[in-house]
Amino acid sequence: MDPIDAASTAATGKSGTPIHLPVPKTGGPRGSRMGLVAIGIILMLSTLVLPFVASAGITRTGATVDVGQAERITGDFNAAAGDITLAGTITGDANVAGRKIDVPGTVEGSLNVFGGSVTISGNVRHSARIVAGQVDVTGNIAGDLIVAGGSVTIPSQARIAGDLIVTGGTVDFRGMVAGRVKVRVSNVTIGGTVTGDADVSASSIDVLAPAKIGGDLTYDSASTADVAPNAVVTGTTTQNKPLAFGGASRNIFNPWLRVVWALLAGVVVVALAPRLMSAVGKSGRRILPAFGIGIVSLIVVPILAFLLMITVIGLPVGLIFLAAFLIALYLSQVIVGTMLGRLILSGRWDDGSRGFNLLCMTVGVIIISALRFVPLPYASGGVSVIVSIWGLGTAIMLFGRLRPQAVRELARV
Repeated sequence: MDPIDAASTAATGKSGTPIHLPVPKTGGPRGSRMGLVAIGIILMLSTLVLPFVASAGITRTGATVDVGQAERITGDFNAAAGDITLAGTITGDANVAGRKIDVPGTVEGSLNVFGGSVTISGNVRHSARIVAGQVDVTGNIAGDLIVAGGSVTIPSQARIAGDLIVTGGTVDFRGMVAGRVKVRVSNVTIGGTVTGDADVSASSIDVLAPAKIGGDLTYDSASTADVAPNAVVTGTTTQNKPLAFGGASRNIFNPWLRVVWALLAGVVVVALAPRLMSAVGKSGRRILPAFGIGIVSLIVVPILAFLLMITVIGLPVGLIFLAAFLIALYLSQVIVGTMLGRLILSGRWDDGSRGFNLLCMTVGVIIISALRFVPLPYASGGVSVIVSIWGLGTAIMLFGRLRPQAVRELARV
């Protein structure tokens, strides 16, 4: 009997329902799969390129789009063009994408921008979310300013009533932020006023003499921040130095490298147990049960491991148990990535081979990593929690329904 058939026969659930393992597909219902694919794609696009989906409002396209100073647009405004100028008043949200974008007017809702060069010298009454190569903000933002950009400049006349959150290349901040500042860039200069805390991660950090930070200054950098003597930090200043191992780079845990580590871990798992990954990928369709089991496991497993480790006899078992749990948590991104990849790729490609599983895993892990890079508050942590719970629950569901013989067959190379 072929190992796949043997595993299919042995892998029966407690209710007697077999778990069907990877076989070449010839067809089958695709409605639920297509729905999940659509949800995944919509989620990824909406969080990466920001909410540019046109709602009830005005949409303009062309080589140039110009909202004149005397023009007033009621409701939402959507534009896609080479050059865009918003000099008038927009009473709703403005969702724009273009090569060069200039906003000297007023947006009474939120401003969502995707462009090459963005300049905001007017007023935004809610939050501004920007993805661009070069960003200059000299106006007033009544909410949060969230930016993913290569170069971000915020001069002294700029006013931000909410938080400033930036990820990108360089930041030169000399304006005023009424909330907190969270920056993940290469180089940052702070010469303005921050009412709350400043959380910075950069290779080079300069705090100039006019700077006033009303809360704590916490920064991650191998180099000590250059804080001018006359700069004011009301709270504490804390430096967190990156870890280094021997001759390894101090950026070994850089977010970009973490993507590579996840992909390499996935390659190893797929190479050693292709049938197991195929079964895991299919089991992930039961999302709600997987989340329930994952949440319970996150609470119960560490407690059980601790109880085992407080006894002399159970110490080795508890350590092994805890190590296996941590490994499963890390590999949860590989598990969920494989599930997402199988949902996205056409079923006609599914031949049960390592190549197909590897492609599914790669596509899915890249999507998960892209969602973690979204410059929104708690995006990275939120994605990590969801992936950990989903992946852990799926793995436990599968192994809980397999008999020992099926596990051996699934892991067979």
